[in-house]
Formats: sequence, C-alpha cells, structure tokens
Amino acid sequence: MPNLLVYCKRGISRRLKVNYFSLKEKMDFLIVSPGGCGTVSLIKYLDNFGKSNLYFERKYKVFGTSHLYKPPNFLLKNNIKVILIKRDYDIQRLCKKWLKYFR
Repeated sequence: MPNLLVYCKRGISRRLKVNYFSLKEKMDFLIVSPGGCGTVSLIKYLDNFGKSNLYFERKYKVFGTSHLYKPPNFLLKNNIKVILIKRDYDIQRLCKKWLKYFR
C-alpha cells in the first residue's frame, strides 16, 4: 500500500509547477484537455506546424502541460493561443476556470 503522504506531496508540487510555470522559449500554441479526449493524437499532428506541448516535453522534460487545470501567468503574459478540448464529463468546472481568464 502506498504511503498517503505521497499524494499530498504530488498535489503540492503540481500546484507549484502550474502557478510558477515558465519556459525559455515562447510556445506557438498549447493544447489542454481533462484527459480521454484524443488530445495526444492532436498534439502529435499539430507539432508538425509549430511549437506545442510535445516540443517542450521532449526538449525541456516538462510534463503535464496538456492537463493544466488553470492557465499559468506565463500563458497570459505571452499571449499564447490555447486549444481547449472538452468532453461531456464534468467539463463545466474546467471550462469556467479557463474561460474566466479570457473574457
């Protein structure tokens, strides 16, 4: 049985990564989804046309960029295009967090 403190540590480190997320290069676009929407296929296809999630995962070993629960300040400051893929499962909560930053 895993130690339950692992989950607390993982949650705190995830929040810190999202809040202080920054990259040395500017992304062309970012693809975000809650998961289970075919995002990986779209990321692999669009990676041929510009710098997206896959480029930064390979170059800088930055993982989890396709499942951000809110937009980091880095995205807002650099005016990066975001493709938000949604599904019917509990999407209202995710969309509200993202859309409030772009209105």
